[in-house]
Amino acid sequence: MTTKGEEYLDKLEKGRIDFSKGFSGDTLKIFVSYSHEQNVLAGKIKKCFEKYGFEVFLAHEDITASQKWRDSLIENLKTCAIFMPILTKNFKESDWTDQESGIAYYLDKVIIPLRIKKSLPYGFLEKYQGHPFDEEKLGESCFDVSKVIVNHSIHKKTFVDILIDIFVKSSSYKQSIEMERLLVEVNEFTDPQLKKILNGVKTNPQINQAFSSDRFVQQLINKYEDKSKLDLSEWGDKKPDVFPPVNRKSIDKKTLQKPSPFKHFIRQKTRILRPFEYEQLLKGAEKGKKGSDNKTKLNTLLFTGLRYIEAVRFQKNPEWYKPDENSILLPSIDVGKRRSQSGRRIRLPLNSNDTIEGFFQAKPLPGTWGGWTKNLHRWADKGGINPKGLSVKTTRRTWESWLIVSFRYRFQDVINSQGMRYEAREDSNVFKDYLSLPFTEQDLIDMLTYVEGW
Repeated sequence: MTTKGEEYLDKLEKGRIDFSKGFSGDTLKIFVSYSHEQNVLAGKIKKCFEKYGFEVFLAHEDITASQKWRDSLIENLKTCAIFMPILTKNFKESDWTDQESGIAYYLDKVIIPLRIKKSLPYGFLEKYQGHPFDEEKLGESCFDVSKVIVNHSIHKKTFVDILIDIFVKSSSYKQSIEMERLLVEVNEFTDPQLKKILNGVKTNPQINQAFSSDRFVQQLINKYEDKSKLDLSEWGDKKPDVFPPVNRKSIDKKTLQKPSPFKHFIRQKTRILRPFEYEQLLKGAEKGKKGSDNKTKLNTLLFTGLRYIEAVRFQKNPEWYKPDENSILLPSIDVGKRRSQSGRRIRLPLNSNDTIEGFFQAKPLPGTWGGWTKNLHRWADKGGINPKGLSVKTTRRTWESWLIVSFRYRFQDVINSQGMRYEAREDSNVFKDYLSLPFTEQDLIDMLTYVEGW
């Protein structure tokens, strides 16, 4: 008795089903094949590739109960550009994975097997070199696979054209930076492709105002100024990025622990956190019965950049929050000794609404600076980071530094939102100090998760 999959293969052999190697709309479709036990991993892989603009099809997510299962699988195999099986010990045991692999092989799809641990390609996939894939380093593994895709000999020009189109239409700094990382890995651009990239840099502020823009353009000019027929003279004065050389070495987990040889960022006796340090602090805050409250309060102080006394007052005055405008309208207040603090509108990052709403429901912040500082030190211990330099000013100074290095062309917006008491000049000492912080390239990318939409 033949299986349904074998019936389809028989039809394919007899030419009764005509499938093209088509692409899906304005992007590339990846068909991810996996066993049911890998549902969670497949979902993470989907999100990871989607940030590069790929369309990713997963059977368990993208087929509703009302659809004919096998017909939808076949249709998506038909329209995908890349077939990507997740090879694990459970892959062979699935009712569908071998059949999906056979059909993709027959259709001559680009096949990139992902090898989890020691799993190896077999059957129809045996001729393909599996790509090592580390679940613990999901982001870097997806990036490495994406590099293989953009330089694949089959459909290479089409792949690269689509990726360039996604890049020039970038709708956020984070997307443009991720696409730049990928485009740098392309072996060779044609002159029309190079022209489109540079025009995108020139016209799209989500590209040209991102921190990596100058460095990306410089890399292109250095590579193509002697081989391209384009007039690149207008880009001749493009200097490398204003940031100091980045440290591309990954931070070993041991550097998070005490005592640590890792040098912390401390300015004016206040610790400025890198994104991975903040995440560890946040993990420490989440431990215990009050974890949810602690996380909400810590995130609110970061996302708002409020002075501690301002945050205490804000928690008592929810009417200052303007969710429709994604901002806080802070009124002028008398701070004593014949001094007053001017009112201002505080910009907020994207997706901060739930955090701010939760802040009003959380237990009140400690009434003293010392109480909050003790909390930070306790959470640092629980999170496994050195508490040196942590104070009530840490979240505000951290947020200022992240905003300035992420949006260096919007320094006046940062000054206005933060109510900074500095001369509104880009060459002022505070900006020089923040820009001199030796953030790594990964730090700058990780910041965008927090500041996006600000």
